Amino acid sequence: GLGSTSGGTIDFNVAGGTINISDTLEINVSGVGQSGLAKTDISLGAGFGTPLIGNGTGGSVTLNLGNGTFSANNILINASGTGGTFNALQGGTGTGGTVNLIKTGAGLLTLNTLALNVNGQGGAGGNNGLLAGGDGGTGQAGTINVRVESGALEATSVSLSAQGIGGAGGDDTTAGGAGGAGLGGGVLFKIGADPTVGSLTINTSGVGGVGGGEPGRPYRDA
Repeated sequence: GLGSTSGGTIDFNVAGGTINISDTLEINVSGVGQSGLAKTDISLGAGFGTPLIGNGTGGSVTLNLGNGTFSANNILINASGTGGTFNALQGGTGTGGTVNLIKTGAGLLTLNTLALNVNGQGGAGGNNGLLAGGDGGTGQAGTINVRVESGALEATSVSLSAQGIGGAGGDDTTAGGAGGAGLGGGVLFKIGADPTVGSLTINTSGVGGVGGGEPGRPYRDA
């Protein structure tokens, strides 16, 4: 359906026993805004209705590795948010969620890849063949907390991304829309013992969207 969407909440707690995942633990609580024409009158034909822009908000994930035994090759968690887009309107807001990975149990956590994503991607401004193009939506990243309070972490690759990306402005015959704001989020990476990590990438950047263009003045050539 149309409208704003929000990812849900997942709490993954290992308090005892043994969990062995032979390959990948993948969790997705992303939210993607859905935009289009909302029918308020069922007698209206195709192409008629009220324009509706959806916002997308990522959900919340907590992975708590306590006294039990946990093993996996990869951990991939996505709590990103992406705004929608529709003709001539401002893009929807994309807001990243929250990911917490907390290790309180003793022992070694060995991974090939740890990738946590709470990016916020603003929706593109809608193109318009008659008037000004829509402005890009705001991209607001979320928050990542990784705390190894007991035991140790070994990983070939760790990627923690809380990037805010503004949506591009829409194109039009009179004036292009403005690019949306991109607001980076926050990352906490706290390791009590010395970790062994092959590559570590942390991204909390904010990237504004490019402005839209008009005939003879495309924004990409500006």
